[in-house]
Amino acid sequence: MDNNLNHGITEEEQGKLASQLLVDWYLNAVQALVDTAGSEEASKLLWPYFRNAENAAFLIIVKAFGLDQKNRITLGFISGVTFNFISRAPILRSRIFQRGAIATLSGCPFENGPDVNCAVFCEKGSLTYEEAIGVPYHSTIVSCAARGDQECKFVMKPADCENPRDESDLGMEIANILNWQLPKEMVDSFSVQYLAEFWILATKALIDHLGEESVATMLAPYMKHRGVFFGLKGSSVPSHGVFDLMRISSRIDLCEEALNMESLHAESDVNMVERTIVDCPFREAPVAVCLQFEAFCNGICEAIGPDYQFTYDRMMTKGDKTCHWTIRKKKEAGKGLINEVGTPDDPAKMLAMRFAKGEITEEEFRKKMAVLKEFRT
Repeated sequence: MDNNLNHGITEEEQGKLASQLLVDWYLNAVQALVDTAGSEEASKLLWPYFRNAENAAFLIIVKAFGLDQKNRITLGFISGVTFNFISRAPILRSRIFQRGAIATLSGCPFENGPDVNCAVFCEKGSLTYEEAIGVPYHSTIVSCAARGDQECKFVMKPADCENPRDESDLGMEIANILNWQLPKEMVDSFSVQYLAEFWILATKALIDHLGEESVATMLAPYMKHRGVFFGLKGSSVPSHGVFDLMRISSRIDLCEEALNMESLHAESDVNMVERTIVDCPFREAPVAVCLQFEAFCNGICEAIGPDYQFTYDRMMTKGDKTCHWTIRKKKEAGKGLINEVGTPDDPAKMLAMRFAKGEITEEEFRKKMAVLKEFRT
């Protein structure tokens, strides 16, 4: 990223921005999967990806912290570190007993999302760590914020116990731990890696269900809507012409910098801004991930300068060595902002534009898109 750019935010604010964007995009993809496949099937589609990812994460954490003991304390530590990485600042308390443990969590970034995430990441995911360590214990969620409870609560007991939710037979409390304090730089780095992977995995599961082209069509209007919101947050002062172009570019640069996308400085003029991305955490992701980001950036254009359009002409996800994008005036009046949604007369395109403009709610949009999909098949 061009070091001369000054967005007026601290590294801490940058880390929070990356987390907010990635959590939002991940939950958006998961919700789309639930809406089209149902909760049970969505869980089945997500789980193989998360199982492999959590096995890899386990090995990384063990190596990073030099863990060589395989016991309940190690298991609790790894779980706590994981929650620190994905939420950056959870309130996590672990109580270790003679015959088990209780952990409570608040401040989870996924608490307003579909509970499929909890079923896959927390319920099934805990099994991955337990099996890897070889501890004969199993964690059970007894309360969940995503299901309307005040906080998430986990009870860990021997795998062969009769009642895994019962807390009365855990015995004497032997340790009480509140959040491990990890170095900020480590949390920021791992947080982006974790959440970026979450977004990629949810997109892959959706592709398995619908196909890549359909996924791009479905998610584009949602991402554009998010982009409009993000653009409006940075556009409190009205402007026109070239100032619009620079402000659009600044908002997009801010996102790319927060997401650890590395770009080469490119000369821009009053008619166009361009960037070449030489390194990106999403370079091995499906093309649908780049198309979602393109839609998000076009939402920023819509909010700040509706005459402008963001377009990729090279993508690493398509096999190119670098990514390259431009922001410039739309070439032809009447054409849509995002080619992947369809032609201007396409009902799906018209519906997407109505949603992006706020004329219909997200629920109405999803229902109408489902009807259109049924009609086409």
